[in-house]
Amino acid sequence: MTSSFIRLIESPLDELFLIQEEVKNDFVLSTYGEILQAYLRSDVSTLIRLEETVKEHPLLKSLLKLRLGIREKHVSAEAIAQAESLTQDHPEWRGEIYFVCGFASEIRGAFLEAKDF
Repeated sequence: MTSSFIRLIESPLDELFLIQEEVKNDFVLSTYGEILQAYLRSDVSTLIRLEETVKEHPLLKSLLKLRLGIREKHVSAEAIAQAESLTQDHPEWRGEIYFVCGFASEIRGAFLEAKDF
């Protein structure tokens, strides 16, 4: 796991732009930085626009779907299960996936399930 990845997921909104400049040549990190910025600004229209960008990347597509669902207050159990299944192929993203899945579960009102993440 790179230090850029860790800084990206731990940074507040005002620092994300700087980190995104550092990772601009890495599609996954750069795009996830865009997703995080839009999410933290509650910019649903940008999250929707990014769906086209990530449609061929299962990890980003799944995390974007959950983050968009959190903002729209509508998350399906299937979307959470899909994201959780990606931890096998992307172990370095496990913490981020579980964090987002846990929060998405809370949005669904599944508080006991959220605690499991």
